[in-house]
Amino acid sequence: MKWNGWSSIRIKNKYKIFDILIIAYDFGLDELIEICEQRILEIVDVNNVCRYLDRFVEIYQKIQTKNGPNCIIDQCMEFINENAYECVKTYVFFF
Repeated sequence: MKWNGWSSIRIKNKYKIFDILIIAYDFGLDELIEICEQRILEIVDVNNVCRYLDRFVEIYQKIQTKNGPNCIIDQCMEFINENAYECVKTYVFFF
């Protein structure tokens, strides 16, 4: 089996990607961090963006480094800003 890089990894459970992201941050695996963040942003919608933002803030607090998920937090906030009306109507927004 030939190594094709991190981009060849397929994750069946989309919520496990956050666990992989934490490990990538812990070990400083920048390429894997970028891929995980890109994959998460591909599946962000008004129904899950608040949950994902909460998870990214939790990750940021857990790793306590300046290399944390600042950029993706900003992207989630921007998405919420652009879709505020739809986001506040979701169940997740209130919990």
